[in-house]
Amino acid sequence: EEELLFPFLVEVRPELEAEVRALAAAHDGVCGAALQLSAVAARGPEGFARRFAHAAALFERLDHGYGEHARLERAFLRRADGLLAPDERARLAALRA
Repeated sequence: EEELLFPFLVEVRPELEAEVRALAAAHDGVCGAALQLSAVAARGPEGFARRFAHAAALFERLDHGYGEHARLERAFLRRADGLLAPDERARLAALRA
């Protein structure tokens, strides 16, 4: 998405740029929470137990962030799909090949 689809959509539909940026930022937030949760888990059982409250907060952030991000992205992609002309779909398909 971030390497092919989103740049393509911004190129052919510049009015989508703000939404693409917001989706990318939300994606980064989800990845950041997952990375932090992974770091807590990597401390082993004792380290995880000592940081359990922090891990629970990170999991809550990850759960909420991922769910919200997925809903927003699904709606965005459906809307963007309806904006593409046949020639733009062909260009996108060629890029994916």
